[in-house]
Amino acid sequence: MRVLITGSNSFIGKHLCIKLNDNKSIDVIKSQRNNIPKNQKSNFFIVQSIDISTNWSLVLKNVDVVVHLASHMSDMNLEENYEKSEYKKINEEGTLNLVRQSMDHGIKKFIFLSTIGVYGTKSIHPFKYGDKENPSNFYSEFKLKAE
Repeated sequence: MRVLITGSNSFIGKHLCIKLNDNKSIDVIKSQRNNIPKNQKSNFFIVQSIDISTNWSLVLKNVDVVVHLASHMSDMNLEENYEKSEYKKINEEGTLNLVRQSMDHGIKKFIFLSTIGVYGTKSIHPFKYGDKENPSNFYSEFKLKAE
């Protein structure tokens, strides 16, 4: 089985890659923006940006599962209106572009990690299925739109 992981350099991505690499029947393809470390033996796909025009066709060939972890994130306390377009471009449009191309390549399993932030930042009880969405920043707003 071949698994593409976007955001493979993120906190969750790094740990997921380590765990999946332990299984010899899984071929992990790591997608990231940074250069590939010289001592790495894994498959890498370098992507300059994730947006509506990103072409994933080369890496999606023969992929069985896509795990989409990549997103635009910055200091949520310092968000400015000019950044809103970056959240939309990457977290919403870029995600939907990857979903469409995955479908075009016949990929039947697409795992998308969003954020608990789509339900807000505070609750008097644990969040649960059926709670009303209440995104409080651009990051969670455009993650919700991608959902």
